[in-house]
Amino acid sequence: MFPHTVFVHKGWFRDQEVTPVPTKVERTTNSVIVTYGKKDDSIGFSDRVINPKKLPMVHTDKFYMPNNTRVDYIYGENERGFVITSTCTPISPWRTKVYTCISYRLGILQSTAALWLPWYTRKVIEQDVEIMKIQRDGINGDDVTFKSTGADLPHIYIEALRDAAVAGKQPPRPQIREIDF
Repeated sequence: MFPHTVFVHKGWFRDQEVTPVPTKVERTTNSVIVTYGKKDDSIGFSDRVINPKKLPMVHTDKFYMPNNTRVDYIYGENERGFVITSTCTPISPWRTKVYTCISYRLGILQSTAALWLPWYTRKVIEQDVEIMKIQRDGINGDDVTFKSTGADLPHIYIEALRDAAVAGKQPPRPQIREIDF
C-alpha cells in the first residue's frame, strides 16, 4: 500500500515516471484515504488486457484502524476493477500474518481470472514480502533513524492514529492535504 509500486513491482505493475501525481491524502479519526489523480493512469503491462477500452482509472489506497488496508483500481463507472483488502495480525515484533482478499470485475476475462489471477497476485505479494524482509534485515537490532519525504505523508498519518490509540488518547483531528507525489 502507498507509493512503492514503481520500486518494488517495476515491470510487473508500474514503471517509474518523472511525472507529478496530484494526490489527496485524508486522515479521519480512524482511517487514512489516499486518492491519486493521475490522468491516464494504468497498472502496467496487464492494463491492455484488463482495460481494453482505455477507461479512466481511479486508484485509491485506504487504511482503517487498527490493521486493515484496501486498494482500489476502478475503471470507468465501476465497469471493471480490482479491490484488494488485507487484514494484518501481528504475531511477534518482526512477524505478521496477512489475510488478503482480491475481488475483481473483469468483463469477458471474469470467467478465466481464477486461472491466472492467483499466480499474478502471488508474484506481486512475494515482491512485497521480499522488500519487507530487506527492510527488516536493514533495521533488525540497529538504532535506525528514519527520514521522510512527501510520499510518506500517508504513513505519518497512520502512525499518528496508531500512536494515539496505543497511548489511549483521542485520535488526531481529521485533516486533508493535497500534494504531488
